[in-house]
Amino acid sequence: MPEKWVRVPIGDGAGYRSVQFQRTVLVVARTALTTEWLLDVAPDILADPRVQVVFTVEDEQPSVYHAGAQALLGRVAAATIPWSQALATDFDLIITATRNGSLGKLRGPLLITPHGAGYGKLGSLLPDGAVPTSKPTPHSIQRFRNQPHTALMLSHPEQAALFAAGTGVRLAVIGDPVWDQLQASLRLRTHYRSAYQVTPGQRMVLLTSTWGPHSVLGAQPDLPVRLLRELPLDDYRLVLSLHSNIWNGHGGWQVRTWLRRAIEAGAILLPNGNHWRSAVIAADLMVSDHGSSSCYAAALGKPLLLASFDEAGLIEGSPI
Repeated sequence: MPEKWVRVPIGDGAGYRSVQFQRTVLVVARTALTTEWLLDVAPDILADPRVQVVFTVEDEQPSVYHAGAQALLGRVAAATIPWSQALATDFDLIITATRNGSLGKLRGPLLITPHGAGYGKLGSLLPDGAVPTSKPTPHSIQRFRNQPHTALMLSHPEQAALFAAGTGVRLAVIGDPVWDQLQASLRLRTHYRSAYQVTPGQRMVLLTSTWGPHSVLGAQPDLPVRLLRELPLDDYRLVLSLHSNIWNGHGGWQVRTWLRRAIEAGAILLPNGNHWRSAVIAADLMVSDHGSSSCYAAALGKPLLLASFDEAGLIEGSPI
């Protein structure tokens, strides 16, 4: 056993386990965003003491934002194993929210979830709509006899046209858990507005930015200050939410420094994470780009202004 492999909860230290679980699930964390998505869903479906969940971050073909995933797993105190140990272990289920990387080297049935409002970016599709598949194990071959070994979750039947449902791949329409969460949270709008310091009579403007040069922050980095300059301070509350790839790619200190003038002028900068969801519900108006939060805001009926939009990089007919 390599020196850095863990012994508990999986490994050769079974005698040190407090809970004698029966199934082991691996969650492949690639970026902070995909990991946040999985952490949202996992507690609802894996809160069974017969199941042990372990996480791993690939170091063979890692994302350029893999450090954000590692930091997030550390903050939530997740049981994490090295990538080499993940490759050498048979799992009862493998869950990931990406189609990139070396998923084909893992052993066990594979469940791939989206990590946004459907599948919207051309760059996220594999050639010919291919879906990565993992390696079967003797246990999974017996368990999934004559059934697909890999499942790709879709939020809508139309998305099936993007992927090749070949041998061993099932395209499963399961809906969108984030959309369900947003709808269930609408009743908390007053509570959220109070948390964002929106006073009676004020309108809350939410400015969100996805990542990349065609995002709001990439195309119009001065927009927060311009909004604060042009909107009457007593009548509007400006809240800023940035994609985790911005935080993890440029660093929190740099992000706060770039937005210092806006923050000092009264804007609220949300910390790195999924806080945009409560902000979308609280907002009266949203200013954004081609990120998923725009799609969810529009679906909720929020007035939406696009300050940037990478149309060339998106899939025609996608939700975005």
